[in-house]
Amino acid sequence: MKLPTDILDRLTHDYGEEAAEKLSKKLCDVSSSDRVHRCIVFAAGGDRLRFEELCELAALDYRDVIVAAEYNTALVRLYDFNRTFDNAELDPP
Repeated sequence: MKLPTDILDRLTHDYGEEAAEKLSKKLCDVSSSDRVHRCIVFAAGGDRLRFEELCELAALDYRDVIVAAEYNTALVRLYDFNRTFDNAELDPP
């Protein structure tokens, strides 16, 4: 499975080109959903350890990853990661 360009670009920006390739493979192993991939990358905010934790969480229950990335503590939806990163200015949580 090949990741969309917006996800690959964000991985490269957050982790560097060499790490992005390895992390993209990890994402594809975890899920086939681009939404879940975007949620992991966004919620990790460039933190490699948090990225790994979110990948593990997605393998258990991907919905927890979606909540971590798209919703605030009052469970109000802030983002829709069915849309690409290119469609909005985003700041990690």
